[in-house]
Amino acid sequence: MMFVICGCQKGESASRDSDSDESPKFIRVDEDEESANEESADEEMTKGVADETPASEEPAGEESAEETNKKAMKAYEEFLTEQRAVYVPGMYCEGSAVLDGREDNMAYIYDIFAMEIDKYKERNTDGKLQNFMYSYIDCGVDGVEELLLEMTGLGIYDMDDDSSSCYVIRYEGGQLYACYRAESWARSWTDIHTYGYVSSAGSGGAGTHSETGSIIDADGVEQSIYSCTGMHGWDASFVNPEAYDATLGTIQDHVMGIYVYTIDGVEYYSYEIDENYADECKEFVSLCEQQGTVFSTQEELDQLVEQRIASLGITERMLETSTPEWNDPKEDSEYGNYNYNMYLE
Repeated sequence: MMFVICGCQKGESASRDSDSDESPKFIRVDEDEESANEESADEEMTKGVADETPASEEPAGEESAEETNKKAMKAYEEFLTEQRAVYVPGMYCEGSAVLDGREDNMAYIYDIFAMEIDKYKERNTDGKLQNFMYSYIDCGVDGVEELLLEMTGLGIYDMDDDSSSCYVIRYEGGQLYACYRAESWARSWTDIHTYGYVSSAGSGGAGTHSETGSIIDADGVEQSIYSCTGMHGWDASFVNPEAYDATLGTIQDHVMGIYVYTIDGVEYYSYEIDENYADECKEFVSLCEQQGTVFSTQEELDQLVEQRIASLGITERMLETSTPEWNDPKEDSEYGNYNYNMYLE
C-alpha cells in the first residue's frame, strides 16, 4: 500500500459517552422504546416459565446488524420527514438559538436545515439552500448504515456562494446522533466516502496547503490517520528563518518545500527541492539538520502511515474512496413530504 501525502483542513467531529444514564429533556417515547417496554412487561408475565430456547439461538436482547439497520433506516426516514429529532453537539450549533434548549452541551433538533442556514444568515441573503442531497454510508463496515447529509449554498465564505456543510448522523439505542460535521468552501473541501474514510484539503495562503486522512469508525468516532501541511517559498522558512535567509533568502521563486506530517500525535518533517536550485536547497537542509531538525524520507512516512492504519484496525475496504450514491430530493416522488423542501430554491 502506497500513500503520497502532503497537508489539510480538518472536519469537526464529536463522540458521545454511550454509557451515560442521564435522560435528555423533552424526549418523546419512540416506537423502539415502546417496543422495549412491551417486551419488558411480557418478561414479567412469563417469570417462572422454563426457558425452552435452544442453546444455539442468540441470547435474548441481542439483535443482528440487519435488524438494527432496519430500525436505523426507519429512524432516518422519520428524521427527514420531521417526525424525529437528532442530538447535535453544541460545538456544531454556535450562533444558533437552538442552544437555549440544550442539555449536557447537546441540542435536540428537529430542523437541522434551519439551524445551518441561521449560522450564516449574514451572507445567506434569501435563507435558502442551492441544493440538498442525502446518502447512506457504512462507517466501519459493520452493516449498520449512517445517514450522510450535504447542504449547499450556505454563504460560509461569501454572499450566497456554493459552500456546503455535511453531517454524518448515526443511530444508536433508539436515538439519532450527529457524530461528524465538516464544511467545504472556496479554500477548503472535505469528502466523506462510502465506508467512512474522510479526505480533506485546504489552503492557508499562496505558499501553504494542507490535507488530512481520517476514518469515522463504527462507533461514529473520527480517528486521525495522518495530517500534513506543506509550505513553499518564504513560508518554508518557518523551520529555520536564519538558515533560510542565509541560503534562499534572495530567491523569489518557490524552490523549497517543507512538509510537516502528524501521525499518531507525532510530528515528522520532510522536504522537496527545485533541482535548478539544488545546491542552495541542500545547504539550507544541512544547516537545519546541524541545528537539530530531523527529516524523514517519503518511504519512511508511508511506512508510518501503514503502521497507523494497522493499529486502528482499518481494512482496505474502509479506505475506499468511492463516492456515496446520492439521493436528490427534487427527483423524489415524496419530495413534498420532506421537511427540507421549504429551504430549497
